[in-house]
Amino acid sequence: MQRDCTLLHYFAASLKPLNAMSKTVFLSGVFLIVVFCNSCSDSTCKDVHALNLGIDDECSYSRAAFYITSSTYIDRFFNIYFVDRVEIKVNGSSLGDLSKVGRPNNCSTAGNIHYQFTQGGPVDWSSDVYLTNGQVVTFSGTAEPSPSNPCVLIKVD
Repeated sequence: MQRDCTLLHYFAASLKPLNAMSKTVFLSGVFLIVVFCNSCSDSTCKDVHALNLGIDDECSYSRAAFYITSSTYIDRFFNIYFVDRVEIKVNGSSLGDLSKVGRPNNCSTAGNIHYQFTQGGPVDWSSDVYLTNGQVVTFSGTAEPSPSNPCVLIKVD
């Protein structure tokens, strides 16, 4: 197996005409450039889903607010049931129950369930809607942080 060493041969050939002092100075310069370039690496946030892309050392992500729009549920036969409670889960872990109906104004509205994204990838969410007749209806989806909006609203009914 033959390797392509063209760049290495070119570098070695360019050093031949230099005397020992020139080679030392040249190689020292190359070493300093390599060290300088590595020490000046950009340590800012590189995640495109982060709110602070390219600004801070650590990435920060948006929050999510889960909400329902109605206190009733209509099944496919047009039967109407009242909602007793709604449990929200993210990646299988319960975040708690919603205690308010309606779209929130922001991610701090009381009665809604709030979630802080900790990385740029999507999360799986589900809502178990407990009805007064004993039935449980489940809704689910995925959500991901927004690079331009600090509050992601997620309708779960």
